[in-house]
Amino acid sequence: MVASGSIALNKEQKQILITSAASRMSGLEADVFDRQLQELLTLLPDLRDRLLSLSPAILVELAADTAGVALKLIQLREWFPAANLGMLLARRPTLLTAAEWGGVAAARDKLHAMFPEGGVDDLVTRQPLLLVEDVDELVGELERLLPGVDMRLMLARNPGIVTELQRGPGALGPGAEFMAGPAGPRHGGPAQGGPGGRGGQAGGAGGGYRLSPGSDLGLGGVDWL
Repeated sequence: MVASGSIALNKEQKQILITSAASRMSGLEADVFDRQLQELLTLLPDLRDRLLSLSPAILVELAADTAGVALKLIQLREWFPAANLGMLLARRPTLLTAAEWGGVAAARDKLHAMFPEGGVDDLVTRQPLLLVEDVDELVGELERLLPGVDMRLMLARNPGIVTELQRGPGALGPGAEFMAGPAGPRHGGPAQGGPGGRGGQAGGAGGGYRLSPGSDLGLGGVDWL
């Protein structure tokens, strides 16, 4: 007999577990939820490859209102006509949730003010986290941590730098919200690393951001507060 702990599930089996958990959480009949899920995946085909990293709670919220998701896709296309929405939302599907959607328009306006010459659509495609975090605060903290560096230029060239930051007890790295769900680090849940780890260190001056100790930026003299 093979010990249950040694049984490895393949990708399809794992997806079945995730969607089954979401179906039970929704309170709907399995066939009804499955229809809603298929409607969602028709709207967001790139999301199919992210099912394993989505928490059931996020999946339930998005599948429960596919008409609302469709309207948000239309709005995103109007706001970011040149963006690759499939890629953007595959990287951050939670952008369509109630917790994050409300801040997208304001973030768009700030980014357009910061980059009047254009390029915002490509920027958010590469790093949709810029539509969630306070851009002004991010830039201010980057300038504090890396004095003398043109942060506007750095963001344009490498928007992924925002994932090299940590704020308070939680990390801003990609994917933190997916398996963690509403109680995870991106939603005010427990910090990665626990109270005694690096994630539990107090923030420095300013907004409490700091560069992740694992950063591969290769910049000397960084303030690791």
